Amino acid sequence: MRRLTHTVWFVLVILFATTALPSARAQNARFGKNKVNWEVLNWYYLKTEHFDIYHPREHYEIAEFAATAAEDALQEIQQHWKYTLEGRITIIVYPNHNTFQNTNVSGSSPGESTGGFTEFLKNRVVIPFEGSYENFRHVIHHELTHAVMLRMLYGEGVQSIISGISRLPLPLWYIEGLAEWESRGGWTNEADMYLRDAVVNDYLPPLQQLSGYFYYKGGQSLQWYLAERYGRQKVGEFLREIRKMRDVNRAIKTSLGYDLEELSKRWQKWLNSKIWPHSTEFEEPEEFSLRLTDHEEWYNFVNTSPALSPKGDRLVMLSDKDDYVSIYLLNTVTGEIQEKLVTGGRIYLFEKLLWLRPWLTWSPDGEEIAFVSEKGGEDVLYTLNVDDARITREFSFGIDAVASPTWSPDGSRIVFSGQHAGKTDLFALDLQSGETTLLTDDLYSDYDPDWSSDGSKLLFVSDRGDQLNPGNEGDVSMWEHPYRQIDVYTYDFDTERITRLTNDIYEDRTPTWTPRDDVISFISDRNGAYNIYMMDLETSESWASTNVLTGVFTPSWSDAGTVAFTSFFKAGYDIYLYK
Repeated sequence: MRRLTHTVWFVLVILFATTALPSARAQNARFGKNKVNWEVLNWYYLKTEHFDIYHPREHYEIAEFAATAAEDALQEIQQHWKYTLEGRITIIVYPNHNTFQNTNVSGSSPGESTGGFTEFLKNRVVIPFEGSYENFRHVIHHELTHAVMLRMLYGEGVQSIISGISRLPLPLWYIEGLAEWESRGGWTNEADMYLRDAVVNDYLPPLQQLSGYFYYKGGQSLQWYLAERYGRQKVGEFLREIRKMRDVNRAIKTSLGYDLEELSKRWQKWLNSKIWPHSTEFEEPEEFSLRLTDHEEWYNFVNTSPALSPKGDRLVMLSDKDDYVSIYLLNTVTGEIQEKLVTGGRIYLFEKLLWLRPWLTWSPDGEEIAFVSEKGGEDVLYTLNVDDARITREFSFGIDAVASPTWSPDGSRIVFSGQHAGKTDLFALDLQSGETTLLTDDLYSDYDPDWSSDGSKLLFVSDRGDQLNPGNEGDVSMWEHPYRQIDVYTYDFDTERITRLTNDIYEDRTPTWTPRDDVISFISDRNGAYNIYMMDLETSESWASTNVLTGVFTPSWSDAGTVAFTSFFKAGYDIYLYK
């Protein structure tokens, strides 16, 4: 669950942070000279009509996708704003998040939740490819919105930009909200989740006091208000007024006829009228389940990725309750934390536990867990004995990223989602030999695997559409495949064939097998909020199992039929148990 994908940094340099085909020309270039890097990249670039796309030479196809997505995004931005870009914009593409963290374009190291940024003074866009082409497209569009707006308002050159900033500062709720609105194509169920929580729990601040993720989601909702109240053209008109008036408050007055304080009041009233009538249709998570964590009492934000032991008596999770994301062991009977098994943020070992790329998985005998952590510039898969918190195995694969490990029912293998060479595929690791086998090997993004109880099949999600023969994408190019629709699939080990289970416009994610082999669960936003849905594999009938106001994520089932899940409520993520 990745839904705060950009971070805004301020130093001397401010960083905003996530049909023309490119030419085949490539040039040598160099980045990353003054920071310790785990990997030396051979930089090249390609040109499009409006962009210079810098990329590692061996990742040319990612740069081609970025080039096409950038030209498409620019065309939409120019049309919406009635503005034509002058000059060129540089885009620097990293092949994965680990190399992106070592970028020297900025003075700081981007964190896990930073999906890209725009370097303010030189107006360069810097983005990593993180395995999902839809997320990649979104971040490109988001950051280009920043870059084009900067060019539109301040022009080119350091002197012009510094002078423009001093005369025309912009609030972050406007900057980030506009970028989210443009890149998301309007309003989304994900954004709605955060605003529903704020409205129902009465903590939505006025525009002038928006901060944190509200820069993005609150600012995005303001653009929604402008588009709904005055028409889609008002979004671009308002930006043009800012450019003309050189003052945000005067632009509000000229464009809307009232001041910022009045705009804030009308926006809040409009949001309440949109959200409250439908909120009574949903439940709060504690109305039907037991809350195991308390982000309000712990003063933290993230409690996620629950994994129930096979018997259901123990649960491991990721939490930042002690500042760094770490792995904790809970007793589900008493609800108490028994032990911190792994401390994150340690130098040379468990440098970073990845809460946005879960998750944790138990061995079938309930004695060990497997998890992924960054170490030495790459993702490492560990297994750990729970009783004595001892690392039992460590695996490095030499690929770009590792996520979503799942332990086989016979205990001999772990399947995970691996990012490599611009692709995201399913890998099977033999725990005894340490050898890995590619289960899928094509340009489609395959992730979130889960084993059936007999070990014959995997559930997973993918953007592959009807391409059901792994390793054979035919003549589909990287920028033409249907990457914007995510559905649930099965992989059969005996036949090596893939079967599609869902086919809809909604976002389906994190499928899991329930204790009944003929019934699976998955997360979907088909009722307007992310909730658990069940599917009977014999009839293909599906139905909602939860109806939570602000979403359900990362479900984990025990053999006894209990399910643990994460939910966002009262401005934080907590873990709940449903029996």
